[in-house]
Amino acid sequence: MTIRIEDSDSRHRSDAVAYLAFVDGSDSKSVAVALFLVNEIGEPVQFIYDQARIPSAFLWRPEDLRRHTICHLTKSVLGACPMVPRLLLCMHSETYPELFTEQIRLEIPVCRVSDSPDAQKSPREAETHINGGRPLRMFWYPAAPNGDTREAQLLESLRTRVGAIEPFSRARTGLAQTLGSNRANQTSRPRTG
Repeated sequence: MTIRIEDSDSRHRSDAVAYLAFVDGSDSKSVAVALFLVNEIGEPVQFIYDQARIPSAFLWRPEDLRRHTICHLTKSVLGACPMVPRLLLCMHSETYPELFTEQIRLEIPVCRVSDSPDAQKSPREAETHINGGRPLRMFWYPAAPNGDTREAQLLESLRTRVGAIEPFSRARTGLAQTLGSNRANQTSRPRTG
């Protein structure tokens, strides 16, 4: 007689939430990005990173150069990702609204997350809140996931298991580890870890 076993782990591996984290170089002339995908229980699924020097061009305004570099790096890691996550979260303080409302269009909900009450939302973003130990403001484009959707279930599962923004910390730790071992390679080619 055999006992039927249902592999509940396969359910946790099928869907992912992506966390996009940026870290400035020590010289403020470079930026690194990590695209860190986790499953609904917070386990790592994929880690993709890239880095680039912010070009020095006298005809550009400094904030435009940084935006250009962030957009380039974001396209790089998203293009290298072998799977489509259900949601993409990034920190409000590290990105700008036009990145996903005008420059890069995705077919999944994108959220810029902030723990600051002073964070400004774009007119094209929808705002929601997560209350709890650390109140969060969530700025969604094109819209926040409906409470009955798989995307909303994934976010709620992560919120209750590891915290909605905890994976950003692991993404930054991953960047520190990988960039510490790859400082000699300054070319911009996305890598997986």
